[in-house]
Amino acid sequence: MPDRRSQRGKRDAFALVCLGVGGLRASEVCRLNAEDVQIQLGQIVLHVTGKQRKHRLVPLSGEWVSLFRSYLRNWPKSRGSHSIFWCGQAGCENKRLTVAAIDYLVRQHTKESSIYGISAHSLRHTAASLAIDAGEPLHRLRDRLGHSSILVTSRYLHVG
Repeated sequence: MPDRRSQRGKRDAFALVCLGVGGLRASEVCRLNAEDVQIQLGQIVLHVTGKQRKHRLVPLSGEWVSLFRSYLRNWPKSRGSHSIFWCGQAGCENKRLTVAAIDYLVRQHTKESSIYGISAHSLRHTAASLAIDAGEPLHRLRDRLGHSSILVTSRYLHVG
């Protein structure tokens, strides 16, 4: 997990939570704006625009609220866009993270943990598998992941 003492570490940690807990696609993380993230009843609710411009709500448990609030304290509100995830590198400060940048930060942080071969999309699979293992009904998971069919979601069912 990234070092949460720095703004970049908080950004990376929250992006990883969106992927690995929320099950968002990397492109959906890149498109998140400030108004798409709300704190309701002690939990975070992401208003996600997915494939084919379909909208869905993705809740994140209350334990991530303090991380998000801490990240927002130093979030660059004066910027022209309302993106949640800024690049932050010299010359690119005002640009959103790209899908390639999300993939890079996933590879970088998993490599630091001596875990290899992990991509942003594999974190989405992990989120889905963990939700099924925790007993989340398939129809709710389908809606949370933005799948068009329960058959697509059923790929995450594992024997055993």
